[in-house]
Amino acid sequence: LGDSGATEPIPLTNTYYYCSIPKGWQEARQICESALDGDLAAGGQPGEFKALQDSIVAANIATSESLWLGLYQQSTAPSVDFGWFWVQNEGYPESDSLSEGGVWHPNEPDNGGFEENHGEEYEEDVAALSFRGGQWGAVDLDSTIQQPYLCEVR
Repeated sequence: LGDSGATEPIPLTNTYYYCSIPKGWQEARQICESALDGDLAAGGQPGEFKALQDSIVAANIATSESLWLGLYQQSTAPSVDFGWFWVQNEGYPESDSLSEGGVWHPNEPDNGGFEENHGEEYEEDVAALSFRGGQWGAVDLDSTIQQPYLCEVR
């Protein structure tokens, strides 16, 4: 390291497992924990989201699928704006837009067009990777949707 303050990237040693049997978000997370001693794939470490995107492309996973991701929405206090957090205590996405180095597709998260806490059963409070505009990025979805998922083991 020089005087510029730049740091070396931390090498990633994560292994990702593609699970093709569709499950809801919570059940998928439980399977990752119990079967692999892991969690849903998270992208909160430096360079990790890009590595995750590259892994999906390298695995040739169908671009017609969405895959559960370890990103969820939670309020820090009652009646306070909700924030998005990575599982495994990896913090939160720092930028909204893929074009700005973030994880979200344009106009996401959108809560399905509803206001947060609208009082209905349907809430888009978890995220999946989806292929749009030639790249994989995050979209918010309802946790009960059944779809494939990615597990991460460190």
